[in-house]
Amino acid sequence: MEEIGITVPDALLHRLSTREKMRYRISRKEPPPMHDTIKHFLLVFDHRRGELVKEREFGSDSRSALSAYQELELQHRHDDHIDIVLIGSDSLDTVRLTHANYYAGTAAKSKYLAGL
Repeated sequence: MEEIGITVPDALLHRLSTREKMRYRISRKEPPPMHDTIKHFLLVFDHRRGELVKEREFGSDSRSALSAYQELELQHRHDDHIDIVLIGSDSLDTVRLTHANYYAGTAAKSKYLAGL
């Protein structure tokens, strides 16, 4: 039988014997590389005021972004009129396009939030 070189995910790698791994030149499949262009943005929108009250960029520091998000969620856990959103994107310009309702104030006029 002809030897072939293949890679497999870790979940399957442990099921193969050492002989099978050597015979077929099986190696661990590396996860795909993370893109350096993903940045993290934290937005806080106040529906009562109808405006974005906080916008913070964390660059590629996902741990700090998540920590700040969790802190704000705890701080505002009883404030139904506050939206806290953590977004991954290539730029703030893209966030302003994909989440334009927070910047234009139209999120405050949503029919789903009537009566809050």
